[in-house]
Amino acid sequence: MGFEASVPVKQYDLERDVIVFCGASTSSAFWDTYWARLHRDDLKEKILSGLSDRAVLRLVQQLVDPMDCILEGGCGIGQYVYLLHKHGYNVVGLDYAADTVARSKELFPELALAVADLRRLPLQDGQIGCYLSFGVIEHFHDGYDRILREAHRVLKKGGYLVVTFPQISPLRRMKIRLGCYGDTERGTRHAVHQFYQYAFPRGSVSENLREAGFQTVSWKAQNGAKGFYDEAPIIGPIVRRVFRYPGRNVLTRSIRFLLRLALDNLISAYLCGHTCQLVARKV
Repeated sequence: MGFEASVPVKQYDLERDVIVFCGASTSSAFWDTYWARLHRDDLKEKILSGLSDRAVLRLVQQLVDPMDCILEGGCGIGQYVYLLHKHGYNVVGLDYAADTVARSKELFPELALAVADLRRLPLQDGQIGCYLSFGVIEHFHDGYDRILREAHRVLKKGGYLVVTFPQISPLRRMKIRLGCYGDTERGTRHAVHQFYQYAFPRGSVSENLREAGFQTVSWKAQNGAKGFYDEAPIIGPIVRRVFRYPGRNVLTRSIRFLLRLALDNLISAYLCGHTCQLVARKV
């Protein structure tokens, strides 16, 4: 899914070692309302934009046998389902936002999109060769253990799980030590109506994957630019405005290019990357 509340409030939960983002509850109604803001043509354009994401395509080409079935759990509007379908893959997209799924299905009836709870998948054991989860597990207030168990059940032995989530980067860890987020009271839980998402330590997600029957085979920090401008208190908002400025002249594009080059390289992504991508294999 992968969108943030407009003005998230962040607090550090010492007991669980997570950063809690509050401000909007990510229920199915939340996502239906979010995507409903796009008119039909804009929604279609957004789905078609999935074709430009070469990174997802390259990753799938590295991991997936062409005969395998791919599942995207939490597919949202289905732009990655569209991308993989267009490249000949047998791909299914599931999401719990019923209105969003219906609108995408109306635009692209050839796509295998359906409404489902990722904690109770309507799939057989070992049916899937690769499970994609982009920005999903962090939105479950009660945790994602049941999602991992279901992913393990429906994946074939040796199949791959790709999961991305907001991470506690070295920059965020430094801010925790400086007390920049404010601590939640030990043992408390945020109200569901306020909860938006978590940011997790990469190591804890890897450990949870191991306990669920997976072996982590690779990881990568991503979105250094976003991780920087979301967390830098003074210069960050300026950088965010540059990235979001709609101008398309040569100077504006050049400045954006240089900033992205500086902030989205491997070193910067490691230091302040907003998200982490883990690839794990079912053992």
